[in-house]
Amino acid sequence: MFEYMQLRNYSRSTIKSYTNMVGAYARYIGKSPDLSDWEEVREYMLLAQMREYWRIYRPSVFLFERSVSGGPLSVRTAQAIFQHAKAASGIQKKSPHIPSGTALPPTCWKPESTYETTDRTAANNGRYHKE
Repeated sequence: MFEYMQLRNYSRSTIKSYTNMVGAYARYIGKSPDLSDWEEVREYMLLAQMREYWRIYRPSVFLFERSVSGGPLSVRTAQAIFQHAKAASGIQKKSPHIPSGTALPPTCWKPESTYETTDRTAANNGRYHKE
């Protein structure tokens, strides 16, 4: 790899950066990168992206929070993000239909939260608690 980058006239800093990234990946998977498969590469890249997201946004309660209130993202916002990412990646497969009003798993909701909601369905189901 090193020789290939030199032949391609990569700068010293680029070679050092790539070498460091490959070394970090090898330490993460615990074996030579030559012996890894694409699933391990995707897992590592997702982990790297999530670490970068965490470093930049530092969410306090929810991993993906509303920017203004700090509460959870709405279902519609999550759907829009998913559709945008799917379109950007070129995936053609249709996603399964989830009926509207379907509740997210309880782990997605902050118990005994300090914020109010205007979502009557969530309020009636006791997912939000006003203190």
